[in-house]
Amino acid sequence: MATVFIQKRKSKDKKKVSYQVQYKDPLTYKTCYYKTFSRSKDAKEAAQDLRYKIDNGKLYQAIGQKRKINLLKFSQVSEIVVSEWKERTEKNDLGERTFEGYTISVNVLNRTFGENLLLNISKAAL
Repeated sequence: MATVFIQKRKSKDKKKVSYQVQYKDPLTYKTCYYKTFSRSKDAKEAAQDLRYKIDNGKLYQAIGQKRKINLLKFSQVSEIVVSEWKERTEKNDLGERTFEGYTISVNVLNRTFGENLLLNISKAAL
């Protein structure tokens, strides 16, 4: 079940009240802002609608998919890491022998996990 809540807020002069609808993002588990309403009834309706969208997986279609999930293969990540190590070696932040040792280790791991998605690699596979 989705975590959606309504937060009551008063203005600085304490004359106006607004109702802010927030939810816990199912992917990142962070609290995210959805909308603000001036009436409690509208906020409750929006919270109910948002809860339905999250539970049925339609939230990201409704918001407009601000975030795209990019699934990377082990080989893609290893290329990024090796290029970072190379830059650090050129700046003398990382030793030459250390860099060579790391690249050898990554090449061995690439033979085993190169085409696997990082998402699919588990402790059991190691």
